Amino acid sequence: MDEQTGSPAANTDSNSQRNGDEKPRRGSWSKGRKRKKPMKDSNAPKAPLTGYVRFMNDRREQLRAERPDVPFPEITRMLGNEWSKLPPEEKQRYLDEAERDKERYMRELEKYQKTEAYKHFTRKVQEKQKGKRHRGGEMRLGKMFGSRLTFSLWDFLVEKCLSEKLPVSKDV
Repeated sequence: MDEQTGSPAANTDSNSQRNGDEKPRRGSWSKGRKRKKPMKDSNAPKAPLTGYVRFMNDRREQLRAERPDVPFPEITRMLGNEWSKLPPEEKQRYLDEAERDKERYMRELEKYQKTEAYKHFTRKVQEKQKGKRHRGGEMRLGKMFGSRLTFSLWDFLVEKCLSEKLPVSKDV
């Protein structure tokens, strides 16, 4: 990603011309495989902000007004350094606000978990999980048995349980 613009399109040439000198992509999903985001409950109370995030939100606008030419990643870096050098008394102010917000969140969450909307959401999540379990019943046995076949987990277990209980060989 381009450091100054922050846009992924800005470095398409460098991605296509990889050589041994460049850093490998870190922690990304393989091409074509999308990460499934967990379902979000739109009725749930808003999560609390940490002291660090509160500080960043307060100072970011001030710093952007003072230095509008500085790119966002650089502002974030500067604010991170500022947070580490912040005197404990000032830091504690943000941490106390965060603690109060966390208590508010816990109260609201407790109330919310007693509502019908929460019960409906958890049922929906459980149904989705059930569907995944049934569809996800396949496993790759290549590493285990040296074959490249994919079997249905259920078929595999039934076959083994009903078989003559012989040890599993690589011929499976």
